[in-house]
Amino acid sequence: MSALTELISGTVNFAVMDVVLANSVVGKGDFSSLAIATAIPLEAEEYAVGFRKGSDMAAKVNEVIDQLLADGTLHTEHAIAYSGFLSLSLRMPAVYMPKNMAYGSLLMPGIPVSDGTLPPVGQQLGEVDGVPALLTDLTADRLHNGDQLRLFTATQQIHTDTPMVCFGVRNVEAAELIEVEGKLALVGDEFGDEMKGWALVHVSGKRCSPQQIVTQSTYYQQFTTEEALQKAAKSYGGLTR
Repeated sequence: MSALTELISGTVNFAVMDVVLANSVVGKGDFSSLAIATAIPLEAEEYAVGFRKGSDMAAKVNEVIDQLLADGTLHTEHAIAYSGFLSLSLRMPAVYMPKNMAYGSLLMPGIPVSDGTLPPVGQQLGEVDGVPALLTDLTADRLHNGDQLRLFTATQQIHTDTPMVCFGVRNVEAAELIEVEGKLALVGDEFGDEMKGWALVHVSGKRCSPQQIVTQSTYYQQFTTEEALQKAAKSYGGLTR
């Protein structure tokens, strides 16, 4: 918290901190004049649980983590599901949101949901026999016994005039998949929803494929214009150079 105090006092120009803590305090109370920078590409960091040397708690916690990994409760191999679009912009367009939407998030192509060492699954939205579909370059022979496919769904919602992206994830059953020219696809009307996006992640043991959201949503584009920049700047008291 001292970093934010120094930021307000002008001792420093910016502060780098954990996004969970930043979300809980920035823009509120004593820190109401601060904002979170969303368009700076940052690398993800890993966390660990520490115990005193010789503690028997380490083995117990590791056992629980292994169980959560095995049943899919935890994502594997650095897989990350984002509850808000705050960092890792990965060359996505800059968006300009007014102060009253400072904690909002926007659905756009390229939002990352996982990071791993399996080959990425190429995917795009299209149609199969006139029905919306999520088309992939995944072939059946790339799936081995015990492998899973997890479908992340990102939904653009509006809460009290603030746009928010909500994420969900589920396991895909083999019966849901069809082959289109030798490649696997998911077919259904849901893939025609322009306020949703998807990413199909291949999980094999503790490894997974790096994937990003694909979507046909254009809602975010209204926040990428010069007009949006000027409006957002005005809400914060003007542009600074």
